[in-house]
Amino acid sequence: RILALGGTALAVTLALLLVLPSTAQACGGFFCNSGAPIRQQGEQIVFTVGGGTVNATIQINYAGEAEDFAWVVPVASVPVIDVGPQQLFNDLRSRTSPYFNLVYDWEADGDCGYNQYPDDMMLEAAGVEPSPAADGGVEVLESGEVGPYMTVVLDADNANALYEWLNDNGFDQPEDSIPLIEHYLENDMFFLALKLKQDAGVGEIQPLILKMEEDEPCVPLILTRIAASPDMPVRIYVLGEHRAAPSNWMHVEVNEKKINWIQGGYNYESLLNLAIDEAAGHGFTTEYAGPSNIMESTLWWEGRFDLEGLLSVEEPADFLQQLLWQGFPRDSQLQGLIKKHIPKPDLSELPQDCQTDQEFYSWNLVYCLEFMPSDWTFSPVAFVEDLDEAVVRPLREAQKNLDDNPYLTRLYSTVSPDEMTRDPLFTFNADLPEVPRERRAQAVRKWDDECTLEGVNITLSNGESFTVTDNLEGYYYWWNEVPEDANDAFPNEPAAGSISLIGSSGAPVEIPRHLIGEVDSRLDTENPSIIIADLEA
Repeated sequence: RILALGGTALAVTLALLLVLPSTAQACGGFFCNSGAPIRQQGEQIVFTVGGGTVNATIQINYAGEAEDFAWVVPVASVPVIDVGPQQLFNDLRSRTSPYFNLVYDWEADGDCGYNQYPDDMMLEAAGVEPSPAADGGVEVLESGEVGPYMTVVLDADNANALYEWLNDNGFDQPEDSIPLIEHYLENDMFFLALKLKQDAGVGEIQPLILKMEEDEPCVPLILTRIAASPDMPVRIYVLGEHRAAPSNWMHVEVNEKKINWIQGGYNYESLLNLAIDEAAGHGFTTEYAGPSNIMESTLWWEGRFDLEGLLSVEEPADFLQQLLWQGFPRDSQLQGLIKKHIPKPDLSELPQDCQTDQEFYSWNLVYCLEFMPSDWTFSPVAFVEDLDEAVVRPLREAQKNLDDNPYLTRLYSTVSPDEMTRDPLFTFNADLPEVPRERRAQAVRKWDDECTLEGVNITLSNGESFTVTDNLEGYYYWWNEVPEDANDAFPNEPAAGSISLIGSSGAPVEIPRHLIGEVDSRLDTENPSIIIADLEA
């Protein structure tokens, strides 16, 4: 059966795009973007599992107009809904991202290398009022408001009826979604639908927390294919007692001999994408597995913010400066609150140097406020109430969740729409080893009699050694143009070092390459434990 909920957001009228604001510290404000916003497509979910419940904190990826926003996700039971902090994902990503460290034996250089080149040259929407009664085969189980969202949980016995209900109530769905909805109805799933409140803007979109009575996390990718991009990143964080692993998808380890160690592993993601393709497109890799205290005191600590002090700051410019001094997150969530409480007038009412958000909120705020409507007043009390509800409380509760769960696993995959044919499930396995974020190899440089670098001998953590002799320019100058596949001493080897299945106990069971397609097909319908037993026989 389909276990637990997924965190896969389906923005039904637009592709899922996460707009990441640049914080551009130089201008000293919350709206210091330079150039076009960075856009990233993908999914990020934090699962917490224990005591018969699964909590999923889901980053909702969306770019577009507020009135067009609609988000629909299948869930296994009626969830308790809350909002979470964007900073959770920012900090998790920065603290658990893998990196590749080539450790050189400087003593072996003799009079060459280290003495010849200085260190700095070396590589280091609104308004739905659902009826509680069944409506044409669709039943509204719950409805309400949380954060900037209006929410409704639906049960249905007919995909067409649910499709029509969603569209009639402003949750516009493409017609292609009907067979995908049918898939989840056949598995007795409910549907959670959200839209922004009438007065909420896109900048107020927050991660969503869904609390479910389930045992194992699952990501319902099948419904996502409608709005997915090719090779869409899917990053999963799982908090619990032990290391988490995919159960009905394969586990992939990159062939570290093909990593560009000399340039810090910068080909890692493209190599991983190839490795997942070798697992029939249904594979996850583990990028970190270990103690969750890697996140200790990252989101919240006692005394981090002084909300009481903000209550007496009556000048808007001073209020924003206090937010900066106190270290409030510089993200789209806080930008949305600033725009709500200091709404920029129509551009026709503003002079030329107050037109952009950077000019209005960051550079010329005191001057630009002179053009606010005469009846506008700034309320620090209302702003502080929103800060507490939208920023402070979610940060405090997310930190407690991290502190209460001893183990953190980070899993990563890339998936294209045609590969979204099976929803990945995850399990815990106490027998699996930790996976450090640092991937380390040892290196000895080879020089000729004139101290010209001839090659670098690399020894991996598993004891394998090889020598790189080509494209060594990047070793001296990081800005050199070096092909992405440079330093690949094994161009004819597969991108995956291993492809395996992992059960709820024991070591991973490697899958012979000629059986990958067969195993993948069997995983569509069979219990993974049966396939593992066959592989071990």
